[in-house]
Amino acid sequence: MREQLTVASPVGLAGLGARLPVNHIHQKFAMASLFPPSSGPLLPSFNSLLIKGHYHPSAPIHLSLSHTAQHADTQVLCLTSDRRRMQQALQDYDDNWLAINSGSGKIKDISSRIKLLSVATTPAHTIESNPFLPSYPPTPAHLCLLLSMLRVPQSSEDQHITSNVALERAPSMIILHELSWFFLPQEGDDDHCKWTISSYLTLLARAQALLSSFSGSIPDGFFDSQLNQLMLPLTKQPPRLYGFIREAQPPPTREPVAKYLAKFFDWIGTVHEENATLETDEAPSEKRRKRQLDLCQTNDKPSPMISWHWQEVIGPGDSPEAKGVSFVWDS
Repeated sequence: MREQLTVASPVGLAGLGARLPVNHIHQKFAMASLFPPSSGPLLPSFNSLLIKGHYHPSAPIHLSLSHTAQHADTQVLCLTSDRRRMQQALQDYDDNWLAINSGSGKIKDISSRIKLLSVATTPAHTIESNPFLPSYPPTPAHLCLLLSMLRVPQSSEDQHITSNVALERAPSMIILHELSWFFLPQEGDDDHCKWTISSYLTLLARAQALLSSFSGSIPDGFFDSQLNQLMLPLTKQPPRLYGFIREAQPPPTREPVAKYLAKFFDWIGTVHEENATLETDEAPSEKRRKRQLDLCQTNDKPSPMISWHWQEVIGPGDSPEAKGVSFVWDS
């Protein structure tokens, strides 16, 4: 029986684990940022941005919010390799600003234009009630197919386009989240060498080809925490059917995927977690995590590297305002 692919309803911030708001805070948003408004530096102007390493899980959400806040007609399309894992990471991280503000009128309007595309082989309401169902797209090949099929119907002649791949409007930014999860060894999968470096690069090329199909200059952001550890072969091994050939040949050499990505992005940022969570002397029950982001430009006229240092305060307070993670910048 043929499986029908259905696009689940877009997920808002409330569906990603935010707590109920306690007040309404109206703040003026500026340019694109990976942090809450007025609590961190702004990103340089970019067409294509890669953030890898130990970035905070709420960084893609803050980038999306800061983008949609600039103009009323903007929309961000976010595709993740595992929606449930993204949701769990946000819940475990518990960004204080998102928890307090995500339900306010101002932020709710902005977040309604962030579309987390979730595709499934079963009806959307079934997915919501059963978190153990398998995710879709399950493989890089399926995601490539999805990216190639996304369209914005232009006229009545386009009505033949299935609603599962039809977008309401052209996105003004596209975010791809954690592509490495597709390529990391899975439990019980002893044949993950079927993927090569070109498999990863093909996903990037498909996403940027989708951008070029829309009019205007559309930026894209890629977030991949496992990219620095991802090693893939340049060539495939022979199929199991040809076991005698596989045994005669040495396994293909694995190389770091990250070193092949410079030509795809004009800015690449690497986030380092400087040390484990520490308790402070002033407040022993309060813990802090230190991070550093190094941003490098990759075009023909690179600018000096940009480095940001900050601490993430993990508050244990009883009130909603004191719970969760907040950002403190090093002087």
